[in-house]
Order: sequence, then C-alpha cells, then structure tokens
Amino acid sequence: MQSRFRLFSVSNILNIRGTTCTLVSPSIFKPNGEQDTEMAIKLGLDGIIVSNHGGRQLDAGQSAIKSLTPIVEKYKGQIKIMMYSGLRSGSDIARTLASGAEFTFMGRSFMHGVAALGNEGGNHTISMLKTQLQQVMEQVCCERVEHFPRFLV
Repeated sequence: MQSRFRLFSVSNILNIRGTTCTLVSPSIFKPNGEQDTEMAIKLGLDGIIVSNHGGRQLDAGQSAIKSLTPIVEKYKGQIKIMMYSGLRSGSDIARTLASGAEFTFMGRSFMHGVAALGNEGGNHTISMLKTQLQQVMEQVCCERVEHFPRFLV
C-alpha cells in the first residue's frame, strides 16, 4: 500500500507550507501510519490526525486508538498528534487524551444533538461533553486534561 503523501505533489505541499496557514495530514492509520507520520514531519506539517474514518466500512478493523499508541510513542513532541474516530462521550475524550493525543475531533455526537434538538443541539452536545469530561476528571482526581496519562489507561 502506498503512502497517502504520494497522492499529492510534494512541491504543492511545500508551496502550501510556505504560507502562514496551519497544515495537518488527516487519516494517519496503519499500515502506513509511521511512514506517513515521518513524511509529515519531513514536509514540515504542523500536525497529523489519526483516524480510521469511524470504522464505517470495516467495523472489525483495527481501532484508531490502537493505531494512535505507537505513533505517540515514537513521534510525540515532534509533531502535534490529534485523533478523530469513534469518539462519542466525555470519557472517550479522556481516554484519547490519556493515550497521548493532544486534541480530539468529534462529529457524530454533534449530528445527533442537532438532529434531536435543532439549532440548540450543538450547544447541548458541548455542554454534555464538558460535563462528562469534568466528571471523569473528578473521579480520577485529575486537575488538568494534560495530566490524564498519569491517571488513565
């Protein structure tokens, strides 16, 4: 399987990199996760997003969080590592941050919130996630989210 960076012209990426925008590579995932991460670092990208696209097509495939661990162990501090896939609750956010991601993305929870409550659904979802995350922090006596690795996983 080819690295997804071969799908883009390196010179195009370098031209974009020459601007002031933040540039990240989405969908870093095994089997090319480490290769793609190394290429992202070489190209000067600001971050990567580990994802299996929610596992929609192959729900028996490897989870994104399992792909996250070796990438964090090898590349943390060299590039910002984020994750998107399968996150639906505050405790999912906590586990992902504890596993070494610096940021998480969520989609499905917000879609459900908006579908159920219309315009107020997004705000309601944020409020629920914030409450759930705060509850996890209180239960494990963690004062700051960046300290989750000390308390979870």
